[in-house]
Amino acid sequence: METKHLLIQITIITLLTLISLPNFPPITAQNSTEIKVINPTTGLPTFNYTSPDITGERFNLTVQLFNVENLFAYQVYLKINGTMLNITRAWLPTWDSNWIFAQQSLTVQPSPDFYDDNGDGVMESVLIGDSILVGSAVTGNGLLAIIELEIILAPPLGEELNSTLNINNKLTYLLDDNLNRIPSTIYDGEYSYLRVKAPEPWLEVTPKTLTFGPLPPSVVNKVFTIQVYVKNLDEQIRLTKISFTLAFNNSLITLYNITANQIWLNITNITKPGEIRIILENPSVTPEGNLSLTTIKFKILLQPKYPTVYQTPLTLSEISLTNPAGEISIKPPINGTLRIEGIVPTPWLEVTPNTIEFGPEPYLGKHFNLSIELKGIHPLWELVSLSITLTYNSTLVQLINITEGTFLPTISKTYFKYASALNHVNITQGFTQQTSKFPSGDGTIATLTFNIIRQEPNTLKFPLNLINIKLINKNGNTIPINPFKTINGFCQLNRALEISNLTLTISPKITEVGSDITISGKLMPEKKNVEITIYYKLEGETIWKKLNTETVLTDGSGQYQYIWSINQTGIYQIYSEWQGDATTLPAKSNIETVVFETPAKPGQPPLQPLLIITALLITITIIVILLYKLRKQKTPKK
Repeated sequence: METKHLLIQITIITLLTLISLPNFPPITAQNSTEIKVINPTTGLPTFNYTSPDITGERFNLTVQLFNVENLFAYQVYLKINGTMLNITRAWLPTWDSNWIFAQQSLTVQPSPDFYDDNGDGVMESVLIGDSILVGSAVTGNGLLAIIELEIILAPPLGEELNSTLNINNKLTYLLDDNLNRIPSTIYDGEYSYLRVKAPEPWLEVTPKTLTFGPLPPSVVNKVFTIQVYVKNLDEQIRLTKISFTLAFNNSLITLYNITANQIWLNITNITKPGEIRIILENPSVTPEGNLSLTTIKFKILLQPKYPTVYQTPLTLSEISLTNPAGEISIKPPINGTLRIEGIVPTPWLEVTPNTIEFGPEPYLGKHFNLSIELKGIHPLWELVSLSITLTYNSTLVQLINITEGTFLPTISKTYFKYASALNHVNITQGFTQQTSKFPSGDGTIATLTFNIIRQEPNTLKFPLNLINIKLINKNGNTIPINPFKTINGFCQLNRALEISNLTLTISPKITEVGSDITISGKLMPEKKNVEITIYYKLEGETIWKKLNTETVLTDGSGQYQYIWSINQTGIYQIYSEWQGDATTLPAKSNIETVVFETPAKPGQPPLQPLLIITALLITITIIVILLYKLRKQKTPKK
């Protein structure tokens, strides 16, 4: 029997020796060993909270080890005040490189034990630890455990709760590789919770004032939007429910649409004539700051004539904000106001198109047309004639033709005259006889054709302004023009640049990740030492990224080249770009595709089976030798 025990011991020692061969001998510690409770947020042993109410919130504490020597096993026993806190979870931080056993081949990693000391459903203590199974003892610093705590009690307003996060007890200890306790100094953590009064939030209609009119077009049937905000909301209030009523004049506006902020999981709205009741409950995130609660759209039903003004308040009432502790004190709300001013439909004029631009392509001798449009004229103005001056630059363009528009002639017979002078043209138009029908809406007064007679190396810009505008009614009175809507034009003649072309080729187009590809191309016209930028993206992506980190320049023949590799497989699209210069337009190359494949991995014999086979061979050899010796001892001498 003693022989059998000896064989088993030898086998175990042999296997452990083989497995632990790669480890290095421990380093001798110079300082005293310490175990500390640390707040991972601050790096301090204190967990101090100042808040209106944070019951139910959780935080982590870490237990850290300093200056240990020859550590083989450890355990930590945390004891807390179960009336203030609850231990909810605990971990061995096996994923963390700072874990004290992070470099070990194999540890036991038992599950932590939680203890409800008084049977009230709250965990007042936890025991957590680990031991090396395969490997050498550890010397140095590291993380022992992470423990999650829940705050379950709030002090009265203005008061503070304090308790010790106790690990300095006989159940917290360290063991060396001889299973002897390692002397250590243990430091507890400290928890405090000071409950303070939260700032008072309030509800607010935004914008506070909305005004429509008096300028056209009519705002009847116009849909406008307001928002109801909660302002100055402290997240520590932990708002869980909010309700309010918004009242309005339903003879002036009607409800069109209501959309609530999607953080609320439960949304209720009750609409009555002139009133909306909204209830929002159970937010998916903690509400805080200035938060939009609802977006409400209304449609305008009425608009008076000038100078009458219709007005309605947007009044907030029956407001209630609650959290887990009950009703929240709030400030008075800020209501809104809607003003609808009477409309005066004044017309205006426009140059169409209002922007005319040529270049950088050559444009000398090109023609362009523009129209003078009369907009928003109401028949009650009884328009019978008009005169307009259009300014332009006669050194750059030449007026070659003017055609009367069809707007006034469709109503009655007209006269149409124009006189061209330096940098401007005067146009007059009117009815040749009395009429009972007058212009309404929009129409073309005249169409003008210009020829570009000058092209400069620099960009030239000149206005196409409508001046000396006069609209006359049948009584000879002037009709007012809306200066805010009158749109002038301008013509911009950009400097003409030479067209360029940029090519791109890739070689090879299929390769392994980490291998180089050559990206090359040529710029025409040939330019030396100009910068080429190369972009790439994975096929299917939408955002292009800059490929070259250093400058890529063309040589004397306009050619460029760049060597690139990447360590991620996939199909990549690549193109190059030149920004152009003072005489040449920019250019982009064609888009080419390259495939980076995963390289084949050479086979490797697994290490663990070799170790096991070697261990078994050594074990069998030792057993055979021992059996031979035993048999020889039992053989009687002749």
